[in-house]
Parts: sequence; structure tokens; C-alpha cells
Amino acid sequence: EGLVGSEMCIRDRVSWVTIDDFDFNDNIARTGNGGGADIAANDIDISIGGFVRNTASSGSGAGLYVRRTFLALDIVNTGFAWNVAGIDGGGFAVESNDGPTIRLTNNTLFRNQSNDRGAGGLLTVGGSIGQAQVYNNIIYGNTGANVIGLDLYVENDPFSDIPAVVNFFNNNITDLTGFPDASAYFAIASSAELSAGNNIAGDPLLVDITEINPDPMQTQNSPTIDMGDDNAPGVPTVDYQLQSRPAGSAVDIGMDEFVPGALPSVDMGVTKTDSPDPVTGGEDVTYTIVATNNGPDDATNVIITDTLDAQVTFVSATFDQGTPCTTATINNVVVVTCELGDLAVNNSAAGTIVVTSPVVQATGGIANSVSVSANEADPNSANNIAQQGT
Repeated sequence: EGLVGSEMCIRDRVSWVTIDDFDFNDNIARTGNGGGADIAANDIDISIGGFVRNTASSGSGAGLYVRRTFLALDIVNTGFAWNVAGIDGGGFAVESNDGPTIRLTNNTLFRNQSNDRGAGGLLTVGGSIGQAQVYNNIIYGNTGANVIGLDLYVENDPFSDIPAVVNFFNNNITDLTGFPDASAYFAIASSAELSAGNNIAGDPLLVDITEINPDPMQTQNSPTIDMGDDNAPGVPTVDYQLQSRPAGSAVDIGMDEFVPGALPSVDMGVTKTDSPDPVTGGEDVTYTIVATNNGPDDATNVIITDTLDAQVTFVSATFDQGTPCTTATINNVVVVTCELGDLAVNNSAAGTIVVTSPVVQATGGIANSVSVSANEADPNSANNIAQQGT
């Protein structure tokens, strides 16, 4: 980790390179390209691995950089997340090339960054026999200032003569507005040679793809499930965890194949009422809180966190299950934490928090906010917080 230069650097051209079952993480190319890997070969196959948090400070292809004049490039079941390039292609950058075949199938590109073209990826392919097949990929949430094609930039006419054919099907990108010629997230040099269809936009609802420990698995409500093309060029028969594809009616989009029941998830909800309301100065106010697990799986380590108004005085907090509640003062505000333990599907836990209102008239009323959490993934966060004014 923390290498100066690339984790893998193949600059003298070889016939073929295969990279399988790998992780290139936290590498830095302080000069030049390819923070994670810099490859020159005629035939390149990359599968079942990840390029994460690599940097090309003043170059391109922070995760992966592929040098020109290759003949075939296949990238399958591979993740590119949180890579940062100073120029093009935060996730990957492929140099100008005449007549190659490029296949990007069932990959996940998330939160990569660049400063020019293709924060997610820069794909360059040209020539009358050149072609790019881009199928079943999640390319989402890639960023950069003044970047052309935030998720993907396709340079299919690098020699300004004969543009290459590009097929772009069954992908999940951030936003399809203006696709293809006026899109902020997808850009292509010559759209006349583009064939596209069955692409979707929006959050793929992955489990936890934070910068520290990215996990590309989908939650059960992910729009990418069963939305891939089973007949895509190079479609894999397994996902990055070697689970069989498809698990449902069709192959999923991205590097993961969702298996029902393999990943527990819950829909936690919380409600709150107060009494009395309005309240006389110096009286107690009782907040009644109900936490509910709407399923589909049992919830573990359910925690209620309640933030009191700075004007009130805490009296007590009790729930019908779990360990005794605790309090802590943070920035002059009392925060009540109640660990409720496990909560089965469709079950609820109820409790009360009692506070004393200020003797003098409260400024702007009395506010209170409560939230609920559990260890399991919760795709629906809209009902995890409740607020109550008195």
C-alpha cells in the first residue's frame, strides 16, 4: 500500500496479460498514468477484482491505464471505486487505438473522480473495425469539476476519420437526461455510430460503497436486479463472488448478482407523539416512541437515538425491551441512546422519554428528534427519523 508509482506496471509490450482475483488499492502514481495498474499488451483480460482509492496525481487512469495499440480488452466483474485522476478517467483510461475490440461487461464504477474527461472512465476506440461493447455496468456517482461525461466518456473518433461502433445497453448511469449528445454523465465523440437501449438511471442502491470499505452488493430493492442482458457479449456465468448468474429472471447489472435471502435487510421505522401539547412552563412532557421492523428480515442491534431540545431538562427514558438508556451531553444538548437489542419482522418496541419544560416561555417552542438504526441494510431511510414540536 502507498506505493509510489503503480501496483502493476507493464510498459514493455507483451502478447497478453490476464489479471484475475485481485485488489489494487491505495496506490499513487505521482507522475504519469495508472495509479493502480499501467498495462501495455496486445490482449488484456481483467476480471473479478477491484481498483480502489488509487491516485494518478498528474495523469490519467487512476485505477487502470491501458496503453495504445492493443487488439482486445475485456473487463468483467471488476469494481472501480474512489479513484482520483488529475486528467482523464478516474476509474480507468484507455489510450487511442485503431481497430480493437473492447468489452466492458458487468462492472461497477462508483465515486471516481477526474478533472477532464470521463470521471468514471475514458474509453478510446477508433477505426473502421474498432468496436466497443458496453453492457450491464453500474456507472454511478462519478464526480469532477467541468468534466465532460461524468460517468463515461467515449472517444470513438480519435483519428478524425472513421468513427468506431459503440454498443451501450442495459447499463445503470447516474442520469440519462439529454442522452446521448446533451448528457452531463455520458459523452461520445460521434453518436451516429452509437447503438443504445434498456439503460436505466438513478441510485443502484448498493449495500455500503463508502470510501473506507466499498461493498458493491445490491440491496433487495436495487433497480439493477434482473435488468441486465443475458446475451451480452462476454456476459459472465458467475459474479465477482463466484455466485452463478443469473440468480433471477435475468442477469443483474453490475459486478454482483443479487441472491434473495443472501443479504439481510430491514425497513426500520420510528414514530413519536408528545403529551401534553401545548405544555405549561415547568411541566413534564412525555414523548412516546415506537420503533417497528417492517422486514423482510429480523433486525439486530436496534438503537434509538433521541436528541433533546437544549431548553428542557431530562427526567427519564424507558423502553419495553433492551438495556437501560444512557445520556450524553454533546454541544450543550442531551442525547439519549437506547439499545433495544433484536427486533423480529413486523414487531415493535415502545418506550417513553420524559423531560421538564423550561419555567420561562420556550423560545420557538420545544423541538425533539429521534432516529432508529439496526445492523442490517435499510434501503428505505425516509422513515428512520421522526420529529416532534411542542
